[in-house]
Amino acid sequence: MPGSSYAKMRHCVTRKTHREEHGMLGTALRRLLLTAAIFGAAAVTAGAGELTVGLNLPQTGPGSSLGVPMMNAVSLMPPTIGGLKVNYVALDSRTDVTQTAANTRKLITENKADVLIGEVVTPTSLAMVPIAGEAKTPLLATSPIKALAYPVDDVRRWVFKIVPDDDTTAPPVVKYLADKGVKTIGIIGYNDAYLQVWTGLFDQLLPSTGMKVIAVESFERSATSTTPQALKLIAAKPDAIFVAAGGTPAVVPIRDLRQRGFKGIILASHGIGLPDFIDRGGKDVEGVVMVGEPFIIWRDLPADSPYNKLAQKFVPAYQEKFKADPPMMAAHIADCATLLEMAVPEALKRGQPGTQEFKDGLRDALENVKGLYLNNGLLSNSPTNHAGYDPGGQFVMTVKDGAFHLVK
Repeated sequence: MPGSSYAKMRHCVTRKTHREEHGMLGTALRRLLLTAAIFGAAAVTAGAGELTVGLNLPQTGPGSSLGVPMMNAVSLMPPTIGGLKVNYVALDSRTDVTQTAANTRKLITENKADVLIGEVVTPTSLAMVPIAGEAKTPLLATSPIKALAYPVDDVRRWVFKIVPDDDTTAPPVVKYLADKGVKTIGIIGYNDAYLQVWTGLFDQLLPSTGMKVIAVESFERSATSTTPQALKLIAAKPDAIFVAAGGTPAVVPIRDLRQRGFKGIILASHGIGLPDFIDRGGKDVEGVVMVGEPFIIWRDLPADSPYNKLAQKFVPAYQEKFKADPPMMAAHIADCATLLEMAVPEALKRGQPGTQEFKDGLRDALENVKGLYLNNGLLSNSPTNHAGYDPGGQFVMTVKDGAFHLVK
């Protein structure tokens, strides 16, 4: 049923592990119906003294490898925040723009969400922004694209990025390439706005470096082969190839490039920071480089690093429940909880949940975050920057021996 709730949660969601989920997406509908039967699928209105958090996450479709571990992490979110009981209401976006928009409206109008979380895929994430802005409901956006929260206008003043902008990670990518003596670059990415973001960033950053892009190819997110595109890129003879893609779909072009003999440097966007990416890619993704969040390589950081304090708590809790390491996307949800634990007490000074005054208070508190260490990095927002991550909190890492490790 379009827009139906597959989970109404009061801090209790029963899910399988990420790997089990990904292997059983063919039975997704039965699982969702079962969850709805257990926890109630009917829309609910927020009760007095109750905070309602509405989540829009892809549990099916091409973005499910990103959305499933995020849903797992929802079950680890705190049952109370700022003294308020929390009602988590999650809907499956199906990695579909139309479904995402319908879900967003439902969460706001029927479920009376005080704050929204989602989405993770670029096109679906963009679909949430105008709806949240029109309804004056804070949105914690879990996709890296800058356009979600920039420029901060009448609509985007309600949107706050959980994930660093791609232009926060792009300069370290370019520096890494320059340090390696790269002169020519090929790019392959999704045939949507995400590829456009990265080609635009390279256009901005490369002129002063002596490097240049000599070939660009694209592919569908659901593609199972990119052989023609890989052959074209290899024929152009770039020194390095950047893959503007994330999750398990990014494995496809990397596999095709390696199996067709490309021996140069392969980098990818920070969306590949997933165990499933390595599981699916195997030896083909060994040596792939990315610039990403400290959470991904937290074990390689000093024990007293402020960047891994949250990971030291979140990772064991996730491992205990799901018998697997949490991917970066799961940590996005943990960061949402940390931000809400900071913002909700401030919002309560303005009003109660279910009121516009409370939403206004949440928005203002999120805009005034200063020096907050998260799994994603060090965050300081402002009225003109709702993704205020310190570039120094992003790290160069590579796949080595089946895991991401810090490049030292």
